[in-house]
Amino acid sequence: KPVKEATATIGATGDVLMHLPCIEPAKTSNGYNFAPYFTHIQDYLSAPDYMVANLETTLAALDNGYAYRGWPSFNCPDEIVYDLQAVGMDMFLTANNHTYDTSTVGFNRTQQIIAEAGLDHTGTKSTQDEPDYLVKDINGIKVGMVCYTYETEADLNSVRLNGGAKLPSSVESRINTFHSDDLAGFKRDLKQDIADMRADGAEAIVLYIHWGTEYQLKQGSSQERFAQTACDLGVDVIVGGHPHVVQPMELLTSSA
Repeated sequence: KPVKEATATIGATGDVLMHLPCIEPAKTSNGYNFAPYFTHIQDYLSAPDYMVANLETTLAALDNGYAYRGWPSFNCPDEIVYDLQAVGMDMFLTANNHTYDTSTVGFNRTQQIIAEAGLDHTGTKSTQDEPDYLVKDINGIKVGMVCYTYETEADLNSVRLNGGAKLPSSVESRINTFHSDDLAGFKRDLKQDIADMRADGAEAIVLYIHWGTEYQLKQGSSQERFAQTACDLGVDVIVGGHPHVVQPMELLTSSA
């Protein structure tokens, strides 16, 4: 039986990190307009068949007790999603250390706005029953994509992000996290995700992972251990984020 040949391109950006100096200049008489920010890169964003970005802010709006703000707890106008969609964005990664910056209301509403825009997301779930991952048909190739973020506290018995309080159980179970001191736990969770993605027809596996140390130009030993583990489990591509600088790229070989 002839095998149909297909080609697909997936693009990925760094973190869409919306500090206040990025938000305030975009204000207009009736809202916010971030479109000019992407004028000189929109050709790069629209070129791939499927474009992905880490959305490192929440979308809690202004009527839930939060102001628009940047570091250390991010909250951005909804227009950032729609303006990125207009220049080619297809999916947002929603598991990062700022995911819970505006508590459960922001956690839930961020996913709601992305869905209302007709865009995909992975890393967090709106309901417990949703899968931890996304399998997307891109030009006839089914690609399984999953996103994890690191936990910020040493306590293995609780999940905390951005140095904050323990996440409530209703949220903890709806975000993919790993602990840098628990490689076995990461391996267990990712192995199950890969098996589930394969069962859903995934022909290739992409792991998006929020890890490392900010502004370090070289990866740490922990990143190397987790990357090799993912490779051994059958991940085809690993895309990392969080350091805000470009770290080295390496071709890994499975030892499994």
